[in-house]
Amino acid sequence: MSDSQIHKSKRLIRWLGLLAAAGLAAALLSVQPGAAGAAAVPDPEPSPVDLAVTSYAADYSVSLTEAQRRLDRIQPLQEILASIRDLETTRLAGWGIDYGSNFGGWVQLTGDDPPSAAATAVAAAHTDVGIRTGADNSLAELLTAQQACSATARSAGSTTVPPRAWPPW
Repeated sequence: MSDSQIHKSKRLIRWLGLLAAAGLAAALLSVQPGAAGAAAVPDPEPSPVDLAVTSYAADYSVSLTEAQRRLDRIQPLQEILASIRDLETTRLAGWGIDYGSNFGGWVQLTGDDPPSAAATAVAAAHTDVGIRTGADNSLAELLTAQQACSATARSAGSTTVPPRAWPPW
């Protein structure tokens, strides 16, 4: 996993943590006691969703509307990328979501041959999904090499390489 992908993963985890913390805070503070004998008044604090949108907009220098659109698009993008991965399992080298100015999903394949017609059709149906070719190694090859390196390090007595459960899906 590249430094860029690690950074993006950490950012997503930070977002999810912020969303969870905001949700807990909103649940705990959603009702303030009113004057003596008066009914409780709802807390005017922003919702966790509002906080996530605001945080995303600040992190990526986009408008609140664009931040909301992107956040709403992440789950569908993940599903689209999964379908392309399923169609191109033998050539799969990687995948991800770019959060920069060209927000969208991508799948990287090995070799220079074009993707299958089915994978091309899936990507073509979405303006924010692309398929890249040209990778030297497939994800399966990289994971096999990683496992071999980890096993070698563990057998040499290293305690810094934890056993991994890859792939995570």
